[in-house]
Amino acid sequence: MKPHHRITGIYLIVGLLWILLSDRALQAVFHESDGFTWAQTIKGMAFVLVTGTMLYLLIRSHVQRQEAAEQEKRALFLQTMRAVNHILNNFLNNMQYFKLTAEESSALEPSVIDEYDTVIHETAAKIRDLSAIESLDETALAAHMGPDAADRSSS
Repeated sequence: MKPHHRITGIYLIVGLLWILLSDRALQAVFHESDGFTWAQTIKGMAFVLVTGTMLYLLIRSHVQRQEAAEQEKRALFLQTMRAVNHILNNFLNNMQYFKLTAEESSALEPSVIDEYDTVIHETAAKIRDLSAIESLDETALAAHMGPDAADRSSS
């Protein structure tokens, strides 16, 4: 059940029961109109206090559950980033080994090896930047991935 349905349902049930039961109790206790009117006023004030407290507790409970879920998402995100960081760093280390092997064998042109080295270092820098992010903000993530990523995230 959605929180807004649950909170509203509880409020309606408590409110209706309060009105039905408290009216009957007041009629049984007070027979004259002066005392009955004063008791109705106190009953109304008590209703506001009780239901206000109940709404506060229900909403606080819902917000606490939402915050716990958000913390769980954040922890999962950080764990995922650490795993991706580890995988990509292993890949870059293998690419570095490939580059060294290519340099030793002279199989590739030096300009190609230089470009390859540039890509490796740029990628490693982006991985370090992403690893430092602690926010789940899409704009912050896009800013660390370069101008093309910012364009993709806004579409």
